[in-house]
Parts: sequence; structure tokens; C-alpha cells
Amino acid sequence: RARLAENVRVLAAERGISINALADAIGVSRGTLHYLVTCQTAATIDTLAKVAGGLRVDPAELLAKRK
Repeated sequence: RARLAENVRVLAAERGISINALADAIGVSRGTLHYLVTCQTAATIDTLAKVAGGLRVDPAELLAKRK
């Protein structure tokens, strides 16, 4: 969970998009995305795919160790 949360935060920041704006853009509730990026919940496969699409990355990149 921590790696996913960090990667979402970093990738969103690199793209100049807030977590709330990302949630709105991908059709996920702000609460769900907030819980995901604060490690309070695990992402479903559907949510993972939506987040990856919104950030324009392969879903595997959200789970990969950052260099």
C-alpha cells in the first residue's frame, strides 16, 4: 500500500494535478483516493486501472519501486 500511495502522490505532483482533481477526472470519489494515498485502504483492480489511466502510466508503474 505504501508504495502505491507514494507513487500516486509523486506522479500526480509531477503532472501538476492535485489528488482531488485526479479523483474528479477519473470518476473515483475524493474520499476513496484520499484513503488510497494515505494508506488507509487497498485499491481495487478497477481503481488501480482508473488511477493509472488518469496519470497516463501503466498500472505496473504504480506498484513499482521508484528509483
